[in-house]
Amino acid sequence: MALKIRPGGDDGAVENAEADEDDQDDLMPRSDVSTQLTSALLEKMEDKNWKMRKEALDETKAIFEKNKFTTDSLGDLPISLSKRFGDVNKVLVQTSFDIAILIAAALGKKGARTHVKAFVVPLIAALNDSKVQIREKGSAALSAWHELVPLKFWFDDEAIAGTLGDAKKTHLRYTFLDWLADKLPDEKKIPKASIEACLPHLMACMEDRDGKVRDAAQKSLLGFMIHTSYPAMIKLAKSPKTKDELDKAKELLPKAPVRVVQAEVIDAGDIMTATTSKPKKSKKKTLVQEEVDDEPLVEDEEPKKKAVVKKKVATKKKIAGKKVEEEDFGDLITGTEKAKSQRIKDDSKLKLLKWHYDPGTACRKELVEQLNKQISENFGDKFAPLMHKNDSTALAKTITLLEPQPLEAIIPVLDIILRWMTIRMNEKNTTILTKVLSWLSDLVEKLKEADYEMSAYESIAFLPHLISKLGESRQEIRSVVLATLVSLEDICTDKRVFEYLLQGAKSKNSRQRTECLNQCAKMIAKSGVEVAGPPKQAALKEIAAHIADKDQNVRSGAMNCLVEVHRIIGESVYSAKVIGRLGDKEEAYLKERIKRSGPIEQVEMPPPQAPASKRKARSPTRRGTIQIDPAESALAKRNVQAQREAPVQMINENARFRLELPPDAPTRINRPRLNSDDYEDIVDVGELPARQSSPASNEDVLAVLDHQFAVFGMTEKQHENLVFSFSSENKMILVDALNVFEKFCEVGNKNIPPARLEELILALCHAIQRATIPSLNNNNTRNEFDLVTQIFVIFQKILRRKELLKLVSLSSYSNMIMTMFDVSCCKSMKKTSEFDLKPCLNQIILDVNDRGSYHKVVSAYLEVLAINLQGDAKKLQKICRCFLKFFRNPEANPADADVLVLVIRALSKFFKKFPKSNSVYQNKAAFETYRLLNLFAAQLAKKNASHIRPRLAQLRGEIYVPLHDLLRQETAKVNIFEDKENHPTPLFTQASRITAQIKTEETHDVGMVALTEFVNMNPSWDIKKFLKSENKGLQKYINIRLAHGESLSNKTDVKLNSENFEKRLEELRERFGLNQTDKDAVEPSSSELESFDKPQELLKTSPTRKPGMSPDRIAEFRKRLTNLKKSH
Repeated sequence: MALKIRPGGDDGAVENAEADEDDQDDLMPRSDVSTQLTSALLEKMEDKNWKMRKEALDETKAIFEKNKFTTDSLGDLPISLSKRFGDVNKVLVQTSFDIAILIAAALGKKGARTHVKAFVVPLIAALNDSKVQIREKGSAALSAWHELVPLKFWFDDEAIAGTLGDAKKTHLRYTFLDWLADKLPDEKKIPKASIEACLPHLMACMEDRDGKVRDAAQKSLLGFMIHTSYPAMIKLAKSPKTKDELDKAKELLPKAPVRVVQAEVIDAGDIMTATTSKPKKSKKKTLVQEEVDDEPLVEDEEPKKKAVVKKKVATKKKIAGKKVEEEDFGDLITGTEKAKSQRIKDDSKLKLLKWHYDPGTACRKELVEQLNKQISENFGDKFAPLMHKNDSTALAKTITLLEPQPLEAIIPVLDIILRWMTIRMNEKNTTILTKVLSWLSDLVEKLKEADYEMSAYESIAFLPHLISKLGESRQEIRSVVLATLVSLEDICTDKRVFEYLLQGAKSKNSRQRTECLNQCAKMIAKSGVEVAGPPKQAALKEIAAHIADKDQNVRSGAMNCLVEVHRIIGESVYSAKVIGRLGDKEEAYLKERIKRSGPIEQVEMPPPQAPASKRKARSPTRRGTIQIDPAESALAKRNVQAQREAPVQMINENARFRLELPPDAPTRINRPRLNSDDYEDIVDVGELPARQSSPASNEDVLAVLDHQFAVFGMTEKQHENLVFSFSSENKMILVDALNVFEKFCEVGNKNIPPARLEELILALCHAIQRATIPSLNNNNTRNEFDLVTQIFVIFQKILRRKELLKLVSLSSYSNMIMTMFDVSCCKSMKKTSEFDLKPCLNQIILDVNDRGSYHKVVSAYLEVLAINLQGDAKKLQKICRCFLKFFRNPEANPADADVLVLVIRALSKFFKKFPKSNSVYQNKAAFETYRLLNLFAAQLAKKNASHIRPRLAQLRGEIYVPLHDLLRQETAKVNIFEDKENHPTPLFTQASRITAQIKTEETHDVGMVALTEFVNMNPSWDIKKFLKSENKGLQKYINIRLAHGESLSNKTDVKLNSENFEKRLEELRERFGLNQTDKDAVEPSSSELESFDKPQELLKTSPTRKPGMSPDRIAEFRKRLTNLKKSH
């Protein structure tokens, strides 16, 4: 007996059905319209005038509307009509599409196959139009032709593939690919060679710059893969993303259809005589399933492999009585902190793939390969293969081995373990999932106890996947996840956890949305509104949008969040800037929920006799709400501090929930009063808030501090809290501390020790260096900009308050200046950004230069220059420019000699540390600094020569020589002027007047003549000493002229004989009242020698000549005249 299989199946049935339909089309009476499609009509259709073309199209449309069934004889109509598909007039294009649809219906299946190429290819080309209406109409025309003609008649050559080849035709690509994505999966057969010609263009579309083209190509992958194969497409894929999409499409491939064939048992006794030894089959009809290989689907090799494995396993036999020995894996973890830091650097430089994929989906293949490589490098050689396995036994064994490992060994590979866990979180095996989450919870608790700070590189890898587990149906899983999230708030920033909870609230799973919103409400109640970020991030608006959710629990969770916000900020929660614009219905829901939640809780001080268990009555729990312990609320401490000032709120009798006092408690509560003269309680209250809160939530505390700072100043405890808060890594604590210190700078008492102020300024500078400058170098974010701006405002208030400015020390100036230039050299400052810090920096530098103490500012600049002398050249140039503006300011000058001594010592110390021979000056910027300081020393010497000259001997180093040369000229001037003050003579006045004439161009010649005569008349007077106070060029010029004895105004020699001396002597005697017999002349005063002011009188001689005198007489007169001169 044998089985005889009769051929048959779906293909035969389909072919028969198509043949029947063709026969029915043949039975329909059809009219020939070729006679109506005249050449004149076709020429009119191609006319330049659009009106003529429109008439031709209308006529053609009327022909096919009248003749519902036509033959396939269309003449040249397809050619002429296809040209109208790309007409400039879009109305005509739509009309031509309507005609194409009518023609397809009129031709029927047989006739449409004849003209399919003539119409379809131009229709596809028309899809590149920029107008959506045209593309939709063209797609409708293609669908009309596709109903009559299957795609296997379209793809019989490479004409269709050519339409996708032009990368500039963006609209055509994504419109046609979208159309193919709908049609290809339902097609029976398409020529493989023709459709494979489209694959290179399809892969190019997967990497196109236009997002719509990429999306359309991604949608059509499945259709092309059904008609080609996965191997044929993966060969052409270039980018990893394209390969990833192909892998996803492969999973969606339909399974191979099963063909059921009829099998009959026949008598094969005569034929099968050789098989008599085999048992005979019973004569029954059976169904044999046979795989159909009509379509090129991907073969599944996994069942074959599993079968082989089963055979191998079956051959093994268990040996009884032998114990199973545990395998020794050696060192499980070999990773180091150095390798971990290198992974973080590689991730920031995009050398590694970002660990990101949607929760609930399989991890991408390239990410798994990257993780396996990291596991092999950082875990033991025997243990790493165990982590690569996916079976539940290996996973359970891996977790069992890693759980007892010490925390010091886990931390260097924590990022790898967390990424490995994200893959295991998507396991369908509930046992493995529970074990992974339990281990993660224990690990987070250990990290919390060790005060570990989890970086963003570690947390962002697993937080989205952990939060997605809040949508699990099992309560025990959700409880573990919630407990883990609470612990993560301590080792990871609460803002980051809140951000991912908001993302989790966008899930399609309503249970996940509810749990995320409820957790957000608890975080707001615990940490304040600041955990939601600044208002511009619109976190509260996203929460408020969930009030319109369809699910009641989701709506309740969203309103719980806003109730907690209302407890903190009050009625401003209804503002559109906070929660956006709500509908009337949603706003009514929110107001009702807030109203039912009761007034803002005020912490009352109960009487001492009241029992502790009955101090406060709790309102009953309502459905859809969460109960938050008041002790956990961030308002508890602030309410305790403000209870003395806030009045007791009266409870309305008609309120739904009322507080009921116990019967034995007193019914009257006295309102506490404050003594205006007793400030001790205020001092105790005005402490730095320890909770994280915004400036708006600390208004009550700041109001108390305002009065306290003005009266008492800052206490030592507040000072320690401020310094500690400035060094905190939590930016919210830092902002609170800045608000308090800013309040002190505004109204603070001046009796603060300088050491405290110096310590606070140093802590602020360190806060900028630690928290903001790294962020500004990477990215100019809004938070860092606001923080730096607030610190700069504090610096400015310190510099503009005289009481505080006097307390600023030299090191404070140095730290401020150094911090200013560090911020100015950040990368973000070099780019154009919406957050511009340059005006703030310039204002701080101007305040330091104009208001700071002279010698402290100079010393601070010298310290900063010494630190940056070997550093960045651009930064050094900025410092030099600011210092140059400082000492060139005419108002910037030492107030007294003591200040000048301090400045000179600072300069001497700098030049002693960095002499000119130092190799650091080989740098151009450093040498310019050296020249700048020499210029500063010279300008300082010119302005303060009288103070520097007696202290010049104190200077050591390079500055001594230039200052000594400069002061030598200044000293000559000073000595001459001092001689004038101590020994006033008319000769000095006369010489100064003559020198002034020489310097003037108009009286230059007259001055030279007068100076020559003056020198001749006063040979004993030292003219060179007088000229030392003048310019060297003028000294040289006058000495040359005097040596040659030139006289420009009068070249005739004047002879000084005895008559001149006698006349001069008589005039002097008459003026001073001396007789001729007096030999010892009375010493005249300086006021009586006015005749010496005019040297021209010495040159005037009497026109009449008197008889000559004897030589002895002349010698006597000369001797007397000489004595008179010496006496003066």
